[in-house]
Amino acid sequence: MQTNLFVYLFSKGIQAIERFLFHWYILVFYTYWGYVARSMAALDRYFAFKVTLLNIFNPLYQDYTLLGYVLGIFFRLLRLFVGSIVYSIVLIIALIFYLVWVSILPILIIRALSVNSI
Repeated sequence: MQTNLFVYLFSKGIQAIERFLFHWYILVFYTYWGYVARSMAALDRYFAFKVTLLNIFNPLYQDYTLLGYVLGIFFRLLRLFVGSIVYSIVLIIALIFYLVWVSILPILIIRALSVNSI
């Protein structure tokens, strides 16, 4: 009777650990990167990176003079440059936050094991 109880408790403990790890790593991954993707889409509404890239050689504000073409290319290149810097910074910060999140659990386990061994 006691063996069955210990086997049951052990299996329930393993299942709880599996659920925790699934939530900690898998569900958080999809939730977090979905949020990052939505944030990048919101940024793209402001910077319009793809639209700007497609219209890079079109004149700005339909001014078909030489000045309109030159200013259009200049301002669009500037907008693409600033947008790519902002996108890169946001993605690097998001990646750092995610890597910190992923490393919390192993760091806590290593610290717990090193404290018990002293």
